[in-house]
Parts: sequence; structure tokens; C-alpha cells
Amino acid sequence: MNNSNQALVRYGAIPEVAYFNIETNEPVQRGSSVVIRTSRGEEMGELLQDIQPEIKSRTESDEAQADLAVLREASEEDQKINALIKKKSSAEFSLWEKRIQDWNLDLVLIDLDSTLDEKSAILYVLNGRGSDCTVLAIKAAASGLGNVHVQPVDENGMIQVLPSGGGGCGSSGGSCGCSE
Repeated sequence: MNNSNQALVRYGAIPEVAYFNIETNEPVQRGSSVVIRTSRGEEMGELLQDIQPEIKSRTESDEAQADLAVLREASEEDQKINALIKKKSSAEFSLWEKRIQDWNLDLVLIDLDSTLDEKSAILYVLNGRGSDCTVLAIKAAASGLGNVHVQPVDENGMIQVLPSGGGGCGSSGGSCGCSE
């Protein structure tokens, strides 16, 4: 259900593809790194089609996806920040594995990432939307580890996380992917 106000973007450590509203007024070529807004915050993504912005009014489908937006082509500074985030995530991987083990959670950490402002950590875990995802989000918040989004993944790929305010326990604004 694409329209000319939207573009396809691949994003996340375990890649997702979605249509994003275009909020930049500059043309951007397919394959470019872009800064996007998701429900988790600002993240990096890869543009999967050219953007040739035009002045248009917003449509109803745009409003439904208002939290997904291409904000701008990634600057050199954005790229540097993203590289540092990847390095930091790699260094913290074993710490998160140990926490999951110490908290006796039946989860396998696959990858971790962060929003560009580093205000939200994103943990990709192998598990359904079970209670251990909820427990991980709660224990991370209770331990003062900040805003943590737990993104469950199964053998078929990403498991859809309920939108904010649509259920799930969350943790200081995070999301656990549960349906409680």
C-alpha cells in the first residue's frame, strides 16, 4: 500500500523492512543510509528506493504510520555515531548474556543495538512473546539499565511487537513484545 509520500527502508540489527513517511525535502538515492524515526526512537536505516520529495498533503495511510518516518539522509556524524554504537553493542553483548543467565530467563540473545541518541537499547532475543521477554524488560528497568526494548525473534523471523499503548508491559517506556 505504497504512495508517493512513503519509501521502503530496511532497518534494525535483525533487519525489518517497512514503508516510512518521507519527512525530508531533499532527494535521497536508493542504498543511502538514512536517519529514521521508529516507535523506539531515531535509528539508522538503508533506503530501498529513491526519494524524490514533492509537496503533497498527508493521507490517511500516512497518519496511520506517523511514527515511521525518513527524517534525513545520514550525515558523516550520524555514520560515526552509528559505528560507535555498533562497537559498544558488541562489547556489551556478553554482559547482556550474563544478565539473562543470572536472571534465569529462557532467552537466547541474538543481537543488540541502540537508538542514535543511545537513550534506548534494543535487544533481539530468540523466543516467542513469552513471559521471559516481559521479565527481561522489567528486570533491566529495575536494575537501572535504562529504556530497553526487547524484540522477540523466532525461526520465522521478527515477531510483531504490539504498538505502544496497545498492550505489553513495557519498561520505563520500553516494550517487551508481550500481549499482557
